[in-house]
Parts: sequence; C-alpha cells; structure tokens
Amino acid sequence: MNNLAVQRFGSVVVMVQNENTPTAVEWSDFLKILASAKSETAKLKILVETPGGSPSAAQRKRLADLFGGASPFRVAVVSDSIKVRFVHVTISLFYEYLRLFSRREIEQAFAHLQLTEAERDQVAEALQQKRLTVATVPKPTGSRRS
Repeated sequence: MNNLAVQRFGSVVVMVQNENTPTAVEWSDFLKILASAKSETAKLKILVETPGGSPSAAQRKRLADLFGGASPFRVAVVSDSIKVRFVHVTISLFYEYLRLFSRREIEQAFAHLQLTEAERDQVAEALQQKRLTVATVPKPTGSRRS
C-alpha cells in the first residue's frame, strides 16, 4: 500500500495521502506529474485530501524549486488535521492560491478550484478510487496503562 496516490486528468490533479510523509519515490512521481503540466500551470487545479500526512520540508523545497518559488495554480487541501493546518500556514505564505478546507467543506474546495460539474464528478470518483490504494495507519485499540 502507498502513503500517497495521485491521478491527473486534464488540468486537474487529485492527491490522496495517509497520515505519513510520502516516500521519496511517491513524491518524485508527483513532481513528475506536475512537471508534465508545467506549460499549463495557470489552468492547473490540485485537490489534496489527507487525514494528517504532509510533505517533509525537503519535499516542500523540491516543489518550490520546480516552480521557482511561485505557485500560479490553485490548490485545495482537504483535512481536519491540526498538523496539516500548521503546515498549510507555513506553505500558504508563499502560495497565493493555496486554501485549506475541512472534510465537510468539500464543495467549497471544488468552488475554490473552479471545477466544472464534469470535473467535480471526476474528482469525486478519483477520490474514492485513490482512497483504496493508500495505506492507513491502524488506530490504537484499548487503553495503555503504565
């Protein structure tokens, strides 16, 4: 199972991540997808769904380097995680079109990305498919006593 699953269709990229940092290979594959769309970045729309995982500082630097520190494309991060909210604050200082939404605000995320109805349907389907390929971290069971 993966920590990160990505799918691109047209100008839309859907990324589903688990609670972990993407592996080096997963992040490189994601950056290759973005690099392949570099000529059309103004139209690029990225939706990220994560319960708590985020790229490492080194991975964020590689992303910034790919686009020269600027992000002309729209990004919607969907998460209820406080950790993700903290990372979002640090990244959003440099990326004007990056917005964070809670899971219940998915429609607002779609609106931020300016998705068409057809794209919304494709994103919803891609989210369902990619969730199945991302490993989840088991939650602890029972209580721990010292």
